[in-house]
Amino acid sequence: MKKSNVFRTSRFLIPSIAIFLSWNLVGAAASVSFDPNFFWTKNEITSHELVEKIDTYNSMINWTTGKVRTEIALTIKLGNPNIGQLFSAYSEEIREQLRQNLIKALGYLRISAIFSLKDYYSQKNDIRFEIIDRVDSAFYYPPVQKNNQFHGIAELNLYGKDGLATLFYRDIEGVALPTNYPSSSSSEYYDSIIIDTLIFKEFNPSIEMRIYDQDGRLLYGPEIVDKKVLNEKGICEFTTSLSYAFKSQRSGTKILYIMPIEVKGKSGTDLIIHNDDAAKIMANPLSVKALKQAQIVVVKPEYN
Repeated sequence: MKKSNVFRTSRFLIPSIAIFLSWNLVGAAASVSFDPNFFWTKNEITSHELVEKIDTYNSMINWTTGKVRTEIALTIKLGNPNIGQLFSAYSEEIREQLRQNLIKALGYLRISAIFSLKDYYSQKNDIRFEIIDRVDSAFYYPPVQKNNQFHGIAELNLYGKDGLATLFYRDIEGVALPTNYPSSSSSEYYDSIIIDTLIFKEFNPSIEMRIYDQDGRLLYGPEIVDKKVLNEKGICEFTTSLSYAFKSQRSGTKILYIMPIEVKGKSGTDLIIHNDDAAKIMANPLSVKALKQAQIVVVKPEYN
């Protein structure tokens, strides 16, 4: 009896390991310390994370961590007694359904004040195939069996070397900052900025958020940030918690706290700040350097 159990366990492990390796050869490389149970606790979203749920496709955009995630569960139909073949068949089906759901969920991703990613599917033929390539290169976690279901998860990074956002940042050209504000190295400087959108429920995060002064001059956006920093970190860090914002890695020791005076753009993704706050940012070249290093945290509180 013991020998039989060992045989069945081995028969399950060998194809499972092979499938695990094949899944991650087509996606991101798996960690050598992989724990098959750790990612099933990922539904526990940290309280400071700004998460946009897309229930139709069982997906979510985590604007704080810069990840788009989709999940799926398939009920096991016990038609095949060979557990290796059963696992293989469900693995293929799960991966394809995750891929389709991830593609559809990405359509809700706000790129800028006027475009969502779905607009690129329909209007930008040159980039939509590259979007699909990024989806194919997402991290597809090996399926895990829980009771009578196989569960699968796929995650796509927005930022980093192969992050989705780099497709949209690459053709953005830099622009000069306004020169009408006095600037001196002896003026007070700030090494980071926190923008609190508490009074603007209509504000929405995007990967190309922009900030303007009262006269419509661009103070911040992908045109301002150093391109390498932009690709690695994204336009800013979004969070739901003001207390977290002050502890964020993007926040330094000399923080400028700002509340915008208006939300701008069709999708409510851009902000207008008072000219007095703009003058504080532009008053010292060191503060401008913080802009170019994307040392910005934007707070969008959760509303009950």
